[in-house]
Amino acid sequence: MQISRLKKALLLGCIVALCGLIVTLLPIGSFLEEDIGLDILFKLRGVRKPPQEVVVVAIDKSSVDNLKLSERPEKWLRSVHATLVENLVKAQASVIVFDVSFLEPGCPNSCCWKQLKGNGWVCGPCP
Repeated sequence: MQISRLKKALLLGCIVALCGLIVTLLPIGSFLEEDIGLDILFKLRGVRKPPQEVVVVAIDKSSVDNLKLSERPEKWLRSVHATLVENLVKAQASVIVFDVSFLEPGCPNSCCWKQLKGNGWVCGPCP
């Protein structure tokens, strides 16, 4: 009797895991995780003040307008990002993280990005 309960539990676990895997592979899965799931988790956790040594440099509309750049940072020339990294390094930033997907291959001046990567300031593939 106990073996059949174990088999039923394993079968149910496998079915739930398979359903979860299928949902994550579908576009709706990404939406559910990123737009709904993360939002719920952050609301449950509540607001937390970042440590004093952390500084967030955000890309906002007024900065984009002043610099006459596209509102989509992934479309910017890599030299713009490279200049930002160089300025942050000069300001003694110890860690720099971009939350930008660089999907455009072959940007005209990706050599700036490669140069920064060579200096150990950038981690990840060169576009």
